[in-house]
This record gives sequence, structure tokens and C-alpha cells, in this order.
Amino acid sequence: MALGRYARVILLSSIVAGLLLWLGWQRLVPFNLAIGGDLVIGESGEQFALMYDQPYLTNVHAPEPATVDLSTTETYRWTQPEATIDVPYLNGSAQLVRLSLAPPSVPQTPFLLKANAAEVRTDLPPGQRTLHIFAPASADGGLKLELQAPTYNASPDPRLLGVVLYRMEVQPLSHSWFMPWAGWLDLLVLVIVVGLGAALAGLAPLTAAGAMLVTSSGLGVLLATVRTIVTLDTGQLRNISLACLVVVGLGRWLAERRQNLEIALVAGMTALGLALRLIGIRHPQTNFSDLLLNVNNLASTSSGDLLFTEGLPCAAGAGRSPYPPGTYLFTQPLSVLLPASFNRGILIQVVGAFADAMVIPLLWWLVDRTRDARTPARAALWAASLYLAPLAMLRAMVIGEWSNVLGQAIALPVLAWLGLWLASNQPRAWQPALIAGLTVAALQHSGTMLSLGLWGVALAGFLAWQRQWSVLGRLVVIGTSAVVLAVGLYYSNFLGDPSLANNGVICPAPRPLGQKLWGVVWNDLIALDGRVPAWFWLVGLGGAFSLRHGLARLATPIWAWLATFVLSLSSLIWSEQTVRWWLFILPALALSGGVGLATLAQRGRFGRASAIAASLFIIAASMVLWTDFIIEYRTGAFVP
Repeated sequence: MALGRYARVILLSSIVAGLLLWLGWQRLVPFNLAIGGDLVIGESGEQFALMYDQPYLTNVHAPEPATVDLSTTETYRWTQPEATIDVPYLNGSAQLVRLSLAPPSVPQTPFLLKANAAEVRTDLPPGQRTLHIFAPASADGGLKLELQAPTYNASPDPRLLGVVLYRMEVQPLSHSWFMPWAGWLDLLVLVIVVGLGAALAGLAPLTAAGAMLVTSSGLGVLLATVRTIVTLDTGQLRNISLACLVVVGLGRWLAERRQNLEIALVAGMTALGLALRLIGIRHPQTNFSDLLLNVNNLASTSSGDLLFTEGLPCAAGAGRSPYPPGTYLFTQPLSVLLPASFNRGILIQVVGAFADAMVIPLLWWLVDRTRDARTPARAALWAASLYLAPLAMLRAMVIGEWSNVLGQAIALPVLAWLGLWLASNQPRAWQPALIAGLTVAALQHSGTMLSLGLWGVALAGFLAWQRQWSVLGRLVVIGTSAVVLAVGLYYSNFLGDPSLANNGVICPAPRPLGQKLWGVVWNDLIALDGRVPAWFWLVGLGGAFSLRHGLARLATPIWAWLATFVLSLSSLIWSEQTVRWWLFILPALALSGGVGLATLAQRGRFGRASAIAASLFIIAASMVLWTDFIIEYRTGAFVP
């Protein structure tokens, strides 16, 4: 392709973008850091200390205390004898720093505190106190505090201890123009990559320029309001954008080879989706809980251990449950190829994000593969675009539900293949391969297996209602065979295992069924930031009614997919929670919604304008809510 026609608009847009980024940095912003985490209460009453402080700290121990009580607890961290607090690209002015700390319980603690070029030496008596220090401006706007104290021996604690940190507050004193060159260049590269990606995807030059200006304006607003959300990760944002540009480049090459320019556009959407997924997983809280569980299981898989069980919350019945190893077996080859020093947590995150981003081209291919003369133009692109930023899936990545994410991404091609096979009356020779694929999908994650089972039950009901007995028979044979294989190969190993019982765990009294159902309706469907927002349901369900004409071959499988939501609610009769229907149903809503929007776009100018407006609203609202979610996560305002 000739990129020459894009050169001028990308150059001019880069100049404007650089100015917008620089202006965003000129506003003075205060900065507060609750060291040890801010205290919050979760939806079910749990008390948390959100560890959003970790990226700023070096040589500082884990937060304490281990048990949090909002009425009495003040969180803190012990430093090592030498520690650093580093806030990059904060302000161009001098700043007043208030640091709340406590020395060890000894008569005097010699203490050295450096703030950029300023230095204070003092002897600290026991007890908590607040130190005030003037930090002169630095060339790049960064603030770096260096702390030194003698090693405190608190036997039998084996750690090297310095002082206890509680809180830091930073207040800029006066305005001063400044240019943080390194951070500014990182973000400018990101904006230029957006323009190049739009060009490779085949968008018009003015559209590429608009994408650059929207990106730089958004970054400028974030820099002027919640600066550290961006400045903490400028280098990583640059690297993510360059990696995603490679994805678009490969898509462009394939599009020219296949002489189908839609492939380039799908590659552009896939790259954008991958970037959105990778950006959200940088926060250190994603390195705890479920992520570390998956890292440990991945390590166990490499030594041949495949029989995992994990504890269930009271909402799911307490006790323990089998934890299939499928996702770890898929990740293990990459783990073997990487050096032992490579962080396996990053590997799991990147593999999961990439696998879910690949659902975007899968949806495009599925619609394109099954289209007929009545399928509206560009229905495949509409469907793919609706999965750009699926909020429920993005949040699942942030809180570490990687087995769910990767397990579903692995299972979806099998589900698509099975739906195509049943709808197209393809040869029975594929039946053994489908059984094997469905068995593999069932061994990815228990939630994925249950969701696939609900889809099979719903599809069987639709086929019986339509009197498609031969197709129903094929479905029953494949589904039953896969279940028998999955149970025989894996789940049978846990029959009679006493650890799977409740073991005397005392759980709260169950809520009334009506209250549980209303909780799903209000929190997950009606709420602005619900797991599946109401507008996504409206577009998805509205589009489902156009499937019979717009995508006839897949109408029944997609309707069965949507029906899994209703079936999953039945578990509330005996449980406090359902399977993660909000993850499983998102691709189905994107498929039906894409066909519906494409159908609407064919109905005159008003229909086309309405379809474009609805699509842009869903994408923009999802990105705004996703950005807000990341801001909450990185400033201690997020409630798990």
C-alpha cells in the first residue's frame, strides 16, 4: 500500500498531539499515597487494603497488618535500611512533601531523607510523626525520595528493617513550565503508532488523523487530572503500542495476499483490542490472588502434577472443587521456551490477553463464513467491533481470573466449529475431532465446562422445538461423548475425595431467591457500570431478532447461546452465585448485535446513522468505563 498519502496528515497531527501532551503536563497536580493501601469494604462485606502504592516503592516490604479492620487499622509498610519512593514526571515546580513515618522502638534512630537535591538528617525518637521537606524542581518533573536508616533487628523477624511508612502527601508550590522529554516522547510514539495503525488498517487519512487527535486529547486530559495513571507506565504504553502495530502490519500483509482488505481492518481492531487488554493488567494488584494461584499451578504442571483443587467461597458452597489444568497445558510450551528468570505471571497475562483479543477475528470469520445472500453487508465487521472492549472480560483480567479468560478463549473456536458443523450438515467424519475438541474445551475451566453444558442443553431444547431430530441426535452423541471423556480422564480422579466436602465451614444464611435475582438485574444489567450494561443487551437482543434472515445458519446456535443466561440463573435456587454467565454471553451478544446493526444500516440514511451512532456509543462508553475502572484501580478507589 502507498503510505505517502498519509505522511502529511500524520506529521501535522503529530505536531498537534505533541502540543496537547505538553499542555496536559503543565497543570500542577497534588499527589497523595496511602502506603500500605487504602481501606475499603467490598460488596459482600470483606475489608481490603488496596495496594495501589507498590509501583512507587523500592526496597519496601509487604503491607501490614495481615488482618484489616476498618475501625482500628492503619496500614503501613516497613522499609529496608535503604528505600526509595519514586513518582515519575509529576510536576515541574518545587514541591512540599509531607511524609508520615515511625522509627523502630529504640531511643534514637539516625535518619537521612533526600528529596531530589534536598537532604535532611535527623535523629528520630520513637513514635509516629510527620516530616516536612522542601523538594526542589527536577528537570523531568519527577519526585524521588531516598530514605536511609540503620538496620533494625526485630528477632525472630528475618527481614532487614528500616522505618515504618504510613502516608505521603505532595503539594506543588508554584507553576513552572517544563518538558519531561522521555515520557513525552513515549506518549508521542504511542500517538504516531495509532495513526500508522489506522493507515495500515485501510482507514482514510482524515480518519487516521482523527484517531491521533482523539488519543492525544484523551492522554492530555488524563495528564492534567490523574497524571500518575499515565506517567507510571509511559514506557510500557509505548512498547504495547509498537507490539500492536506489528499485529496490524501482519494483518495488512495477509489482506494483500488474500486480496481482502477487510482482513486489515479486522487486524486493526484486534490490535486495538489487545492494547486495551494489556493496558489494564499492569497494576500490581493483578500480581496477587488468582494470578499467583495460576503461576503456582503452571509450575506444578511442569513437574507433572495435573490434579488441582481450589477453595470455593461460601457463595459457591464452600469446600473445595476440582480445578482443570487445560489452560496450563496450553501455556506450558511457551513457559518451557522462556528462561527460568522470566516472570511467569507476565506470561499468563499476555497469553490470556492475546487469546481473548483473538476472539475479535474469530467473530468476524464466523459471520463471514456463514453469510448468505440475505446477510447484510459488513455484518462481520459490525460483530467484531462490538467485542473491542467487553467490560466484563476486561475486569476479569484485572482481578486475575485468567483461567476463566484463557479457558473460554480456547473453548470458543470449538463451540464455533460445533455450531457450524451442526448448522451446515457437514460430514460425520469430523465427529471424532469435534468430540476431542469439546473434551479439551471442558478441561479448561469448570466454569467454561458448565457454560458449554448450558449451551448444549439450550440448543437441544431449540432443536427439539424445531423438530430437527437428526441434528439433535448428533448433538447428543457429541455432547455425551465429550462429558464421558472429560469425567473419565479427569473428574473421576476426585470421586470420594473428602477434601471436596464443606468440612464444617460456617456460611451466612442464604438470601431469598427474589433478592438474589434482583441483585443480578440491578447490579449486572441496569447499573451504568454493570457486568453487561443495558445498552449492550438492547443491541444484542434486538439484533437476535434479525438472525433468522440476516444469519440464518447460525440463528439457532446463537439463540441457544443467549439462553444460557436464563439457564444460569437457575443455580440461584440453591447457590448464592451463578456461573460467570457475563463472560460467556459477551461473544453471543456481539454476534447478534453486529448482525442487527448491519441490518439497521441498510434501512436508509436514518437507519445507517442510527447504527453508526449505536456502535460508536457502545465502543466509546466501554472505553470510558474501562478508563474509569483503571483510574479507580490505580488510585485506591476500586472496591473488589
